[in-house]
Amino acid sequence: MSTILEQMRFAPEKAALTDLMERFGLEPILSNFEQSGGLSSMRDVVLGSDLKLSPTLSPRLFSLLDEVRTALDYHDPVDIFVAADALINAMSIHSLEETPHMIVLTSSMLERVADAELRFVLGHEIGHIYFNHYRTRLLPHAVGKDDNGDDHKRVRVRLLSLQ
Repeated sequence: MSTILEQMRFAPEKAALTDLMERFGLEPILSNFEQSGGLSSMRDVVLGSDLKLSPTLSPRLFSLLDEVRTALDYHDPVDIFVAADALINAMSIHSLEETPHMIVLTSSMLERVADAELRFVLGHEIGHIYFNHYRTRLLPHAVGKDDNGDDHKRVRVRLLSLQ
């Protein structure tokens, strides 16, 4: 466990996420969703549409990733993908299996962003992975719909306040 990341965590975010999980009893719902393959569709989209980078293809980026991982004392395996996109953006996908976590960077980000900014983005995405932030995005899918076919409103409203 990275004590550096724990020290950097924004306390109100941690409290809000803990409150949300406890108040609505969401832990068993999310765990069931994850164990039944709820994450696989996101991984499949990345694997089917984005380019997986390697240290040979992108030595600069992997050098930056190594620097960030060392600074954050983060040792879980991470694969990096690039998505063809005009927007400057990034996302991470957590892995529950033995497969590496995923960080996806857009092609525009790689073309236009300086090394210091890339380090920040990589660290930011590792933070999302480490703190399991992906789970808040799973909640609408895991909780499902109410009798009218709408997302459960109380959970949706609370989630919107966290994003």
